[in-house]
Amino acid sequence: MTSCEVLVTGGHGFIGRALMARLASEGVTGVVGIDRSDFDLADPDATRRHLAELQPRTVVHLAASLHRDPSPESRRAQWRDTFAVGRNVIESSVELGVAHLLFAGSADELGDQAGVLGPEVPARPITVYGLCKSLLRELADFHARACAMRLDWFRPFHVYGVGQRGSSLIAYACEAASANAAAEFTDGTQSRDFVYVDDVVDWLVAGVRSTGGEADTNGLIMHHLGTGVATPVRDVLAAIAAEFPSSRFQLGALPRRPREPDCQIAPPPETAASSQWRWAPRVSLAEGIARTAAWWRAGAGDR
Repeated sequence: MTSCEVLVTGGHGFIGRALMARLASEGVTGVVGIDRSDFDLADPDATRRHLAELQPRTVVHLAASLHRDPSPESRRAQWRDTFAVGRNVIESSVELGVAHLLFAGSADELGDQAGVLGPEVPARPITVYGLCKSLLRELADFHARACAMRLDWFRPFHVYGVGQRGSSLIAYACEAASANAAAEFTDGTQSRDFVYVDDVVDWLVAGVRSTGGEADTNGLIMHHLGTGVATPVRDVLAAIAAEFPSSRFQLGALPRRPREPDCQIAPPPETAASSQWRWAPRVSLAEGIARTAAWWRAGAGDR
């Protein structure tokens, strides 16, 4: 590997691929995206060695375990591929003098708290994934207070869109509908803040292009990325079903998760710290679902 300006961990993941493509399309040079096929970020020595070779000015950390079920295997994956990986990225970035770290947190850090959840709301995780992210944020804040690095900790709410696969609500529903397979859900009365992947990428690109946000600002800055709009899950599923008339969604077939809050949304973007980069989501939920459904209809599962 050669030196770079911007390093993206998880560069082959859902958000990482979208970010890499956008940076390339906008002519941003010196960008390197990595994943576990390049080296193991859970190995502290390998992480420090490769970051020393790459010498990035900015690191965008997106890598984490996608295993979110309560099984022992999933918990082990979280401690290794979310916590240990994140710790190594933070500590190596501090040691090597990275100027700017944009680090993906999660709304899972907020646990069972409900309502409009701003950056001032304390963490109260109820999942191992949320716990790992919450502990990493404490570690990041500890280091950011003692060095000159700017650290933007961003919590995107429910990200969806073209390129996403897996168990996340919209991806799971679209995959099942496109395959004409039955899909089971809870009653869908809970409301969430759904933000399209391109809008999250807009924020990340603004962060990469910045010199760290406000002039001479160091330390950890918290950001909650969402639309500020609460949409019931059953309404999202109805919109997906309209895109796939043969869909077979079974609402009420699954119980709600223990302690799952009825409503979680980010503050309106114009009131949030993220507005310092003049960011606001541009893609409506209706448009985002239409784009995502079209991608699945075009044979996304075969690619």
